[in-house]
Amino acid sequence: MERDVPKSSWPPWVVAVLSSAVSIAVALLGGWVALSGTHFGAAEVREKESREKRAQIYLDYLAAARALPDPQTRLDLAFEEYEEAVKAAAEPGATNAMKARQVAALRELTAASVKAKVVGDELQKQADLIWVYGSNEAWYAHLELQEASGKKAASSGTDRAANARQGKALTQFLKLFCREASATPPERCDSG
Repeated sequence: MERDVPKSSWPPWVVAVLSSAVSIAVALLGGWVALSGTHFGAAEVREKESREKRAQIYLDYLAAARALPDPQTRLDLAFEEYEEAVKAAAEPGATNAMKARQVAALRELTAASVKAKVVGDELQKQADLIWVYGSNEAWYAHLELQEASGKKAASSGTDRAANARQGKALTQFLKLFCREASATPPERCDSG
């Protein structure tokens, strides 16, 4: 038994145009949905890559910042020893042993100076990476740590207040690291 298909009252060319328009609209909508999904997926990938890059940069920066006081202290001590050796070697009746002490102190001062420069250069390299890849908050935390470390160095590392400022600046940077490197930062990142 054959079914009668109702005939449209519209001319065939109108039906063809409407059918084409609907097909184009569906294709455009599908394309937009696919593109939006790709865009949102790409943004998530970029965010993850950014967190991972910052995590490594912040970790390397903290290691360099923590390594700085030892060479600086060694340099300060070597400079004091060199000054004492120079005074002793300059006194009338200075012995060859006193002059040899001056030479040894100069060697130690040179070695300490080179080590302090290498560590300082590494810290500067890490600070440069923070400037490029870190957040504004990370850059300002670096400046706080730099200022606190400078005050500690000026006090020869013995001033409790300078030590406390440096410790506080390191802790603040560590909390920032915790907040920015983790997709779901724990509460301790914001505490204290």
